Order: sequence, then structure tokens, then C-alpha cells
Amino acid sequence: NAMAVLRMKLPKALPNGKRALAASIGGDLHDVGIRMVADLLESEGWQVDCLGANMPTGDLVEHAVDELGRPRFDLIAISASTALAVRSVASAIDALRAASPEHDLRIMVGGGPFALVPDLWQVVGADGCASCATDAVRVAARISG
Repeated sequence: NAMAVLRMKLPKALPNGKRALAASIGGDLHDVGIRMVADLLESEGWQVDCLGANMPTGDLVEHAVDELGRPRFDLIAISASTALAVRSVASAIDALRAASPEHDLRIMVGGGPFALVPDLWQVVGADGCASCATDAVRVAARISG
């Protein structure tokens, strides 16, 4: 497919030692945007696990933190393509933070609703918001420390 061809053409930076988890929220069947974010992060040296579309919150949490609540990733990127998915994003962020109360999970959101409502990312409890896939690389670097 076109995404795979484009991925092969992206320049590859040396590994930067950072890991990211990327997914579209449960109920959101769109994954092109989050896959683009994952590909761009990889091209900047990140190791990325992209879980794709429609990722249930329980599975996202299980992947993101270990059984002791320690984060497995430096960044969690969550996408929502419709306004209907925003509540699910907020619930997922609450669940992630509850599963890892002693750690500072770094969570970035993006997608149509977040582009339309400038402070919506703060309302759902994220640490940053990417306005587009290329912006995600800059935001990821800033919020992941």
C-alpha cells in the first residue's frame, strides 16, 4: 500500500533511545493519521509500537504500563478522528494515569477534534497536542523530556 512505500522512503535517524506507543482510540476506525505519526517518529529515531485503529482502553493500558504501573514508553500518542471519540480519549487518559499513579506518563493527542478546539487536549488531560503528523514529532520531543 501507499503508506508502506512512503515509510520506506523516509530518512532514518539513528535510534534516540526513546519509545513511543501509538494508537487510535477504541471506537475510532481511522488509523492513517496515527500510522503517519508513528512513521515520522520512527524516522526521527524513536522505537514505536503502533497498535492501529480501534484500540480498547484496557488493551492500551495493558500495553502502556507493566504490572507494577511502570511506563513501558516515553510517550503515548492517542488519535481521535471524530468528536464522538473525544470522551473515549479522556477515559483512556484517566485509565492510563490511574494504572501508573506514581509515574509521569507523557501523553500526546491529535486528530480532527483537537485541531478544531484549541484547548481540548488540556480538557482531556493530555500533556500535549499535535495539530498534524509533522507537528507530532516536535510535540513528542518537547513533552517526552
